[in-house]
Amino acid sequence: MKLLAIVISYFPTEEEFIQNIKSYIKDVDQLLVWENTPKNNVNYDKKNITTINSEKIIFCGTGVNVGIGKALNFAANFGLQNGFTHLLTLDQDSCFRKDMLNHFKQKIVDFLDHKVGIYGTNLLFPEGQTEFGFNEEPIVVKYCITSGSIVPMETFKKNCFFDEDLFIDGVDLDFCFKANQKHGLVTVVFPSIILEHNIGYPQKTFLGFSASAYSAFRTYFVVKNQILLIRKYPEFYNYKEKCSIISNYLIKRIFTIIFYEKEKKQKVLAMLRGLKEGLLE
Repeated sequence: MKLLAIVISYFPTEEEFIQNIKSYIKDVDQLLVWENTPKNNVNYDKKNITTINSEKIIFCGTGVNVGIGKALNFAANFGLQNGFTHLLTLDQDSCFRKDMLNHFKQKIVDFLDHKVGIYGTNLLFPEGQTEFGFNEEPIVVKYCITSGSIVPMETFKKNCFFDEDLFIDGVDLDFCFKANQKHGLVTVVFPSIILEHNIGYPQKTFLGFSASAYSAFRTYFVVKNQILLIRKYPEFYNYKEKCSIISNYLIKRIFTIIFYEKEKKQKVLAMLRGLKEGLLE
């Protein structure tokens, strides 16, 4: 396996960013650090990043925030052009425990099903819970998040790339759904491969339920893209899942905005705009 990795940064905490990169740099052949922080607002010293491993790390970006999809597609094409066999995609706030990525790579090599489009990890959240328990057997899932996923270059060779128009939210769902719907490729998760992942947005609680306190900018994309994905891939959502999305991203969120969050007007307007465009596009 010749593994290319990309980590997408946006106003990262320098110390945490460095430690996270150190957790996987030795097990990748090259690392692209895609900078989505606007050029004049980069809040860390790039020299401190390159000193981790100057031979492996390449900085990329356009000087503006282009979202997730464009950065991932750049990495996919870079990998195709430079002879890599797999692409590891990472968020700035994710890390692997010692030797975990090496174990992940070996499991992929040993897994003989060639109809896998994406390999995913088992997320360990800050409160100590995991997404898929601690089973040893691999499981087929509908989707996995972008961070910690490894995509064989064969997936991209089928002209299966990331949707740049989604910008932030739902890029991972769209990619997994597309790979399955158009190319018959499945998403496989190895529950024994743990990825430590920090959600990045604070959770607000209201009457016993919680919702992420996204910015107005992020709120717009969350609402719009969730609706677009349901419309685009209805076969991947059952009735319960659709109700859950409406509850979590619309009903509960509106309550937390009104009672707990700042910029109430901007966020409510962002929700309404996202709802309108999600239904009409």
